[in-house]
Amino acid sequence: LKVFTVLLKLRLPSASENLPDIVETSFEIIERGHNVRQSCYKLITKVVSAQQYNMDQYQAEIILNLVQNDVQTDKNMLPALGALKAIVDRDIQLPEVYDLMQPVSEMILHTSNETRVSQRAAAILVRILLQYPMTKDKLESHIDWILKNLTYPHEKGRLALLDLLKVVLIKFPSKPVKDRFELFFLPLVSIISSDASPKCRKKAGVVIKQLLAIDDMVPKAVQFIAVWTKADIDIRSVAAHLILIIVQQHDNRLQAICDQFLPWLLDNLESRTDVGSKIAAAAATGTDSAESDDIPELDADVSDDDAITEGFNSTIGSAMSEGSRRRKVKRRENKARQAKT
Repeated sequence: LKVFTVLLKLRLPSASENLPDIVETSFEIIERGHNVRQSCYKLITKVVSAQQYNMDQYQAEIILNLVQNDVQTDKNMLPALGALKAIVDRDIQLPEVYDLMQPVSEMILHTSNETRVSQRAAAILVRILLQYPMTKDKLESHIDWILKNLTYPHEKGRLALLDLLKVVLIKFPSKPVKDRFELFFLPLVSIISSDASPKCRKKAGVVIKQLLAIDDMVPKAVQFIAVWTKADIDIRSVAAHLILIIVQQHDNRLQAICDQFLPWLLDNLESRTDVGSKIAAAAATGTDSAESDDIPELDADVSDDDAITEGFNSTIGSAMSEGSRRRKVKRRENKARQAKT
């Protein structure tokens, strides 16, 4: 089986002629032990993904039942997920696929130390959510599961879910996301505000950028930010960070944002208390994004720390210069009035 899998890459006529017999034989022997099953998974994944072989429903059910067993017993996980991904990519719709959604979701968290396994599980979950029919309640329950587990104890598990959430925001239709803006926005803000991991805080900033890139999301975010500018120091630093994200990503809103928040930013940045330094530090903090081979478009919006810091310095520097100019003009006007008096 290993040799034949390699030979398939050569596109030999004899390999194509014998392919059906080889694949059918692999289905017959797939339960003969760990090593045999791995080789069978890899062969089946190869030929189905390359559309060299059309798997029938009975064969798909065999694979799905074996995958169900393997993902629950932590055996053959990567080859098993490869076979499952081949089935899902070909849009073979069977009840067993839906049964695997929860175990696959759990794998994203519990195998986060094994990057390839976690990423492949995430890619499969996104594909099922996007192209398999399901009720509105069922879809919402899976999204809720992602959001609720953003507080998972282990850093790598949280990072894996943030990567997954970014892809959901990229791939999903905008209306369901708009209708649930608070459900997406507030957990991400909570991570920026209080997560102990700098990596998680940075990645949450990347995901918020993706969320705010959706039409009509910025005004909703601004409503929250306006309230948070009156809160305690930590929340105000988050508000400054969010203002920066909006200004950098939406040039057309720069004037409106400056009109609303510039006096507040200047007051805090020029203050001699810890408030100004915390806000400046939070706003100048870059964001991060991990690349992935399995999760599509995961690296579509990789941020650069230096560019973000430079953008912050430029934006705030210009704002402070403008504020200083206005104060000088006001002082001159006051002196002129006093002289007239």
